[in-house]
Amino acid sequence: MSKKVQYYKALPGTNRQRGRARNLLKCAPKSQESWIVSGGESEHLVIKRNGQYYCDCYASETEKKLCSHVIKVQMELGEFPTQPILVTK
Repeated sequence: MSKKVQYYKALPGTNRQRGRARNLLKCAPKSQESWIVSGGESEHLVIKRNGQYYCDCYASETEKKLCSHVIKVQMELGEFPTQPILVTK
C-alpha cells in the first residue's frame, strides 16, 4: 500500500519575473485577445491564441520561455496563481 505524499507545486516563472510583473509593469487591453504591456525598456504585445499566451519579446518568441509580460496579463485577468498549489499524490 503506497503512502500519499503532499508537496507544494512552485509558481510559474521566477521570483524576479513575478516581482517585476507585480510592481513595475502596466497592462492595457488592445482588443479582446491582446494587451499592451509597458513599464519596462519597451512596450510589448501579448496575444491569447487557442488558450495560450504569446508575447513579442525575445524570451517568449525565441527561447519559448514564460516572460514577465505574460505573467502581468495573467495577473490582471486573475489567471495567475498567487499562492503555491498543494498537490497530493
